[in-house]
Amino acid sequence: MNAHEALSLALADLAETRHRPPCTAEPDAWTSDQRADLERTAPLCAGCPLLDPCRDAGELEDHGVWGGVIRDRRYRPAERTA
Repeated sequence: MNAHEALSLALADLAETRHRPPCTAEPDAWTSDQRADLERTAPLCAGCPLLDPCRDAGELEDHGVWGGVIRDRRYRPAERTA
């Protein structure tokens, strides 16, 4: 089973409890092309019961917020100079 399949199963299990992860309230914001949206939504993942499987699935992605981690191949933090 790969990470995306594990996340799908975890989502199905969570749905049976009638709980919804925070990303379902405004799903487009988690994959927005606007950096500000990604920075706003990433902290909302805190406390989500799917944090770990979502973060694992995000390892395979190059864009969006996955388990509270911003994945954006277009953005690289400024390098620190000593």
